[in-house]
Amino acid sequence: MSKNISNLYIIMLFLAFFSFTNCSTDKGTKGETIKKEEKKEAIPENTKIDTTKEKVADNNNEENIVGNTKKETTPLKKEEKKEIKKEEKKEIKKEEEPTTIEPPKNKYDKVSPYYNGRAVAQSGKKYCLLNQKGEEVTALKYDFLEGFDVGGDMIRARIRDKVGYLDKNGNEIIPLSFRYIERFNKGLAQAKLIDGETFYINKQGQKVCDILDKYYEGVARIKVGKNIGYINEQGVIIIQPQYVYGTNFNNGTAEVKKAGSDDIFTINKQGNCIKDCK
Repeated sequence: MSKNISNLYIIMLFLAFFSFTNCSTDKGTKGETIKKEEKKEAIPENTKIDTTKEKVADNNNEENIVGNTKKETTPLKKEEKKEIKKEEKKEIKKEEEPTTIEPPKNKYDKVSPYYNGRAVAQSGKKYCLLNQKGEEVTALKYDFLEGFDVGGDMIRARIRDKVGYLDKNGNEIIPLSFRYIERFNKGLAQAKLIDGETFYINKQGQKVCDILDKYYEGVARIKVGKNIGYINEQGVIIIQPQYVYGTNFNNGTAEVKKAGSDDIFTINKQGNCIKDCK
């Protein structure tokens, strides 16, 4: 009986010792694990933390974000700019639209500069008149068009051997029935008919005065009705028709006589009496 109790006591001691050992081991293992984790979390006070990599990473992230944002917004801005530029160009074109449009170069051999809204175009041996849109105001039928005469409202035209004048709309204001017509000056131009008769006409093609003969010393005798006067080569009447008799100028003077008088006196080119005046 006492033996059995002794054996039981020994067994209990053994079990108690074994349990104590296991508990100590577990506590040691757990303690070491906790210490290791604390070591990881704990950072010595004097230790410098290298945050460069983290900053670089953050910057890269920010740049990526900004970059992605730019890539997404840039195309929209470019499209908007393109639309704005297109609208601006349209406005500029409307404001700066030229008043003269170049006619097709392959249709005409030559086009004169525009003047008074019109230009003379040549194709082969024929001429026509163009407006500012390059459209033909007249048919391409004239053998010659001289452009605007003095004053800018008349165009000398010729078909074969007949000459006349057109207005800017191509209307014949002086019919093409003359052998030639000189340029107008002071509203008059010397004209010659096909039969050779020579006289001065106004801008309506009406006869103003007859030329009695050729020019002498730059002055010619003219006749209006029964009266004689004098005109220069520029078509300006320098001495009004007021004489029933008059000679051509010679050495700067001419002899004349007025109606109702038998007295002949001498005048200069200004029409002043310089000899035998009464």
